[in-house]
Amino acid sequence: NAGIMTYISIPQLDSIWPSSGVWRGNTPVKVNILGMEKLNEKFVQSYNAVQCAFGEKVVTASRMAGGKHYTCVTPPYSRNATVTVPFSVRMLNSPSSHVTLKSDGVKYQYTRDLIITHISQLTGSTTGGSHMELFGAFEDVIGTLSCRFGDSITMNATFVSRTHMICITPSIDSAYLDDISKTLTLPLYISSNGLDYTHSGYSYEYYAPIEISNVIPAFGASTGGITVTLIGKNFIDSDMAYCVFGQIQVKA
Repeated sequence: NAGIMTYISIPQLDSIWPSSGVWRGNTPVKVNILGMEKLNEKFVQSYNAVQCAFGEKVVTASRMAGGKHYTCVTPPYSRNATVTVPFSVRMLNSPSSHVTLKSDGVKYQYTRDLIITHISQLTGSTTGGSHMELFGAFEDVIGTLSCRFGDSITMNATFVSRTHMICITPSIDSAYLDDISKTLTLPLYISSNGLDYTHSGYSYEYYAPIEISNVIPAFGASTGGITVTLIGKNFIDSDMAYCVFGQIQVKA
């Protein structure tokens, strides 16, 4: 009896996101496969398992709606290190038969823990916009460096060097400040992929913006040496308080 054989194009591995994550694993990675949407549902279901291979470690993938995307949760790497491993997708149609999808441009990078040793400032106004410089041990990561303030406020970070990165502090609503202290302290987290966040070991304290209603005296001799009193509200007792006259900064 004559049969009918249907030829199809093999799907292609296009990209993954994120392409890096912490060495401890447990990072959900979205896998984009081109051509899956062109296959009929019966054929897709004929593959009884889809797997992701991170180097030598293999995990089972979960199919997302539409069939074009899959999600794989990364297995842990063997040690706290930054290393790039090959990535591929295995489509199994029997226990002993599978199709491997891979691309030379698609790899996954495990990253070691980012270490923070010092931060330039840990307090600022609720208006945000302060340049917070973080110093420590970083890597030339391929992902997106970011800082998170508390549980949900995230800001992209700028990579300066392997020992230096910068975050711009976000603004927050003054209504969240404590009624008595007029401050709010949020734990600071950092991430090398915009998804996995690790506590930096530091917290950032917000305070209400200073409001100045009067300056006494309002003018004086160019030789300086005059004591100037500022009248207003939301002043704080800090060793880091300064007055700025044009481009000249003096301790308050």
